[in-house]
Amino acid sequence: SNIYLFNDFDFVWWNHDKHYLGELQQNSDLNFIETLFLDSPWKSNKNFSLANDQTNISESTKEFLTDHFFLPKLFKQKGWTKGIIKPCISGASYKTRTTRYLSTPEKDWALEEIKKKIDEDCEFLKSCLEQGLDMMIQEFEESVSTKGEWNLIFIDGQYTHAIKKTPDLVNLENQDVSPFSETSLEMIEFASKVLSLSCLLISNFSQKRNPKPRNEITKHEIPLFGRIDTFWSERTTLSVINE
Repeated sequence: SNIYLFNDFDFVWWNHDKHYLGELQQNSDLNFIETLFLDSPWKSNKNFSLANDQTNISESTKEFLTDHFFLPKLFKQKGWTKGIIKPCISGASYKTRTTRYLSTPEKDWALEEIKKKIDEDCEFLKSCLEQGLDMMIQEFEESVSTKGEWNLIFIDGQYTHAIKKTPDLVNLENQDVSPFSETSLEMIEFASKVLSLSCLLISNFSQKRNPKPRNEITKHEIPLFGRIDTFWSERTTLSVINE
């Protein structure tokens, strides 16, 4: 059966993988939630072995696979207390896990309770990587659970409305969703800039996927439907792009 897309296929394909967050952040000075990507070497090689192949692996993934205390070290370095681990391609909280590492001294990481927590997180993350899933780790902002996040909707490049969403942290599949009309002008302008930047990056993505002569390259069209997820950061008091 035929599948009809109202948005350009390249836009849909680029947007389905959360690696786009890193690309957006690298190409602008806008505020994005800090994200660390762990790409799976098993995705391209099901028989991958770290002992036999250390060339086709990202530096962050290599650090995780060779250091059992990678996660608590990461949280300590970043100043995070709570984070979210999830696949780069995911929906409906699929394989999404929240984790917390307080300012525990390194000498206490071997204590039974803390070690059990580290073991469980590491086992979960490695299992996902072995299934060929590229993973991402983000700081969890408490303002998302207390104030929620805003899904700003754009139709043909124009802002139309917003949805306020508050996650249920006990069961991430349950989320309180309600219409929200009091979105600030600053947040709307911020999201509009992200949408415009995405269009420019999509042009580059399309050219790499399907090269064209220079005289045929045009600015990528605005998507018919766009959604920008943002929240107010308590740390920076600014809008931050979540997805």
